[in-house]
Amino acid sequence: MDGQIITIKQLPIIEERLQLIKAEIDAKTQHVLALDCNDATVKAIKSLRADLNKDFSDLEEKRKEVKRAVMSPYERFEEVYTECVTNIYKQTDAILKGRIAIVENAIKANKEKEIRAYYDEYAESLGIDFVPYEKSGITVTLSASAKKLKEQAAAYLDRIADELKLIGTQPQDLQPEVLVEYKRTVNVAYSIQTVIERKKAIEEEAERARQQAEQQTIYEAAEARVDEAVESYGEEQQEAIAPPTVAEAQEQPAKLYRAAFAVYGSFEGVKLVKNFLANDFLKNGGKKYEQLQYTGREEA
Repeated sequence: MDGQIITIKQLPIIEERLQLIKAEIDAKTQHVLALDCNDATVKAIKSLRADLNKDFSDLEEKRKEVKRAVMSPYERFEEVYTECVTNIYKQTDAILKGRIAIVENAIKANKEKEIRAYYDEYAESLGIDFVPYEKSGITVTLSASAKKLKEQAAAYLDRIADELKLIGTQPQDLQPEVLVEYKRTVNVAYSIQTVIERKKAIEEEAERARQQAEQQTIYEAAEARVDEAVESYGEEQQEAIAPPTVAEAQEQPAKLYRAAFAVYGSFEGVKLVKNFLANDFLKNGGKKYEQLQYTGREEA
């Protein structure tokens, strides 16, 4: 294209006399700045400041006038340039961009259709029916070849097949849960770990419940034996000792009876009997209790 289409016929010439007035401006401003501003001079300084501002305003107006004069030819040129050049090129580019996009999108759509069909067919051959194409993370681009994309799809499905085999090596009771978790996450390590931790938590809770039930049974049995022994001993004492008269009962404090018996059982069971004597027995009228001996040995 001819480089002479756009040329500058004449550069703007600005009569520049600013250097001539710079010395005058310096003299005026320095004179005002040298004055002492006090009660006596403040009025005069305000007047001088107003004069300086007026001078500056006049010069600013001249500067803006020069700028308008210089910019006016360029602004007219830019309007013509936009009409004759910019608009035509931009409109053409937008049309071509749209046409290219239609073709490229069609190419990508056909390529993706081919890859999706390959993915579905290969997944069916491996017996994988829970991972749709959308989860594969395959991105179809113009630059990626169909061969490369198919290799990517095959690698993804092969990994899933290998992980399903790994799930098959887990304990039989875990496999169904692991498979359900894996179908949800497609993350074999996470799925196995989640199920193992879940089973462990269930077993620990069941063991805690069993121990609590066992301890409750031991406690109730020990409590029943203690009640039976106390009741039996009380009946024997009532038979051996005549009941006091009303006068005797008023004069004498209530008698205390002492009973000694041995407890055989697990360490937890013995502790339950001891806790009963230390708490429930004393709370229900008992005076005291004492531990005579703890052998710590197993009984036959």
